[in-house]
Amino acid sequence: MMQHSGARARARAHVRGPRVASLLPACTENVISLGAAELLVAVSEDCAPLLARRPGAEPMQLPVVARGKFDAGRMSSAEIAAVHRTSSRGAALAAMYAPGSQVATACSLVKLQLCSYFHVDLEVIIRAQPEVVLTHVATDVAAEEEVREALAFVLNDPHVRIVSLDPSSTSEVFAALGRIGAAIGFEEAAAKAGVQFRRALDNLSRDCSSCFIDSRRLRRVAVVQWLDPLYLCGGWVAELMVSILGVEDTVCSPAFASQSAAWSDLVGNSQLDALLVAACGMSDVRIQQELRKISQSNRALEMLIKEARVIVFDARRLFSVPSCASLVDTASVIVDALRTEHQILHESQQSHSWARASLESVSTASKR
Repeated sequence: MMQHSGARARARAHVRGPRVASLLPACTENVISLGAAELLVAVSEDCAPLLARRPGAEPMQLPVVARGKFDAGRMSSAEIAAVHRTSSRGAALAAMYAPGSQVATACSLVKLQLCSYFHVDLEVIIRAQPEVVLTHVATDVAAEEEVREALAFVLNDPHVRIVSLDPSSTSEVFAALGRIGAAIGFEEAAAKAGVQFRRALDNLSRDCSSCFIDSRRLRRVAVVQWLDPLYLCGGWVAELMVSILGVEDTVCSPAFASQSAAWSDLVGNSQLDALLVAACGMSDVRIQQELRKISQSNRALEMLIKEARVIVFDARRLFSVPSCASLVDTASVIVDALRTEHQILHESQQSHSWARASLESVSTASKR
């Protein structure tokens, strides 16, 4: 049974804090981890599934205030990348500098710039009247404070706050949890949750120390973040590979959030122990389809698929959502996929050999 407005109002009476709009799944997961989900008054379309499967709690149904800037469901990696390059910058610039009223300019900034990844529904956000907005502000056209002033104008609330987050390293992921806790009055809960999540990572690291030793140690592992053009994961994903699994070479340094590459870069004298493919926002089935298509005209990728141990992951949440819960769950899935052979499904089709990690049995980080 969905939790509707009446139930939410009663729940809010027991959870004190500001009205919160969360436009990013990572922010929503962090709010849930803090036990503050009842403060949410609006979310993006990608956050809705998280509220529907909260562990130990009734599903919530909230107004959707932000939706994708384009329909990526039937687009290839190359097509999605092309759209991202153009994004809404042109439209936002035209709206800002064309003759018009302050209302038109403010509305355009809120709709197109309040979130880097989504378009904001003005009617919904006005009805929701959030006091705190968790997001990542697009600053290619206007500064963050300009966007905040535009939002204040649209909501008629000069005190509305924006918390703009874009963590790439493990430390930044934990810092984001703390910033959210401070913004919504849950500092103590954030401190406790941070300790629990760090303990979960430490437990995984200790568990792995006796598993990947000597000849079984993983020395060179690459993680694919995007397929066309090819990008490799750095940042917190690469950090997990080093700190949890003891990988010596992640190809893309943890110092970088991601790095462009060519498939031929992964073929050579330094053989990969494993190639993990987790294209941001894509299911494992869709990733396999794209890899097969790209490999038909890319000899290097074809060789990698035949020679390397290729593990394809469902990356609609794991690897893609930089929340503390997702960070621990991602580490758990990587460990399970690389360590436990019987948890990997081996497939063979058209001379391509795959190993696809099963994610259905993964528990949430907070339960570890």
